[in-house]
Amino acid sequence: MGLSFPSMRARGEDAVFRVLGEDAAWSGIGPTVRIRYRQKDEDSRLAHGQIVQRAAFVRVRKIEVTAPAVGDRVTRMETGEILVVIGEPLIDEKDVWECEVAPA
Repeated sequence: MGLSFPSMRARGEDAVFRVLGEDAAWSGIGPTVRIRYRQKDEDSRLAHGQIVQRAAFVRVRKIEVTAPAVGDRVTRMETGEILVVIGEPLIDEKDVWECEVAPA
């Protein structure tokens, strides 16, 4: 019997994190979790102008971090960079959290 769609989707997400992710230490969770770090431009409108700001995000699977919170610290193992969760974490339909972060 073949895999169900949710099982196939979970296996695909596992592969993405395994190949494209990196190890990180997450405050209160040990020893390490697998994250995906990215930066993107965010547009903000102010009166008649527009401001473009660079924002950083960490994606982590719910099976590794069940309840991320503002103030959590994330240490990227490859670079040693320490990040702090600054925005309210949002979860998607694949049970992956997206957390806005900033350097500590």
